[in-house]
Amino acid sequence: MKNKPLLIIPFALLALVVVRFYGAQLGTVGAVIEHSYPGIISTGSWIRCLENDPTAHGYSIYGYLEDRETDAAVDHALEHIHSDDDYLWLNASTYLASRGRQESIPFLIKALRHTAWRSLDQRVGFLEKLTGQRFGKDFSAWKEWYISADPEIIPDWESGLGHSPQLETKANKSLEATATSAAPQL
Repeated sequence: MKNKPLLIIPFALLALVVVRFYGAQLGTVGAVIEHSYPGIISTGSWIRCLENDPTAHGYSIYGYLEDRETDAAVDHALEHIHSDDDYLWLNASTYLASRGRQESIPFLIKALRHTAWRSLDQRVGFLEKLTGQRFGKDFSAWKEWYISADPEIIPDWESGLGHSPQLETKANKSLEATATSAAPQL
């Protein structure tokens, strides 16, 4: 009877080893563990998950790796910034920016019009830090500045922006011009 509590120790150690090295492959359980005990799941486990299914965990893998301040996923992110997946390229570019990588700049500019608005201020902050420029959330100004440098990489500015992108259309510009001209002059 006294030995039963001692049996718990090997099982607890085994569970800890499994979580440490295979936690990212545990699906939702792995995400809950990462949120509850950040860093307990190895970076290698997250990288394996990124290699097998980069969209697993609701696209959070790059965020977990960004929080760890690791360069372990840079090669994967450099590949994923060219993805057609609306959120994979966005998260990969944000991760690259957190690592100070210049390759993220055109994709961060593109991301200014992405549906994912929650991280917009972070993306602007990364753009300003990486470039030294201050255009705020003005996509057109950033794009014009970027194109004027005759860059090697020019992303497709229109695709992969999520379900409700922040696109400027002629109709939007006409409405803005009408509203501006109709506004009382002070």
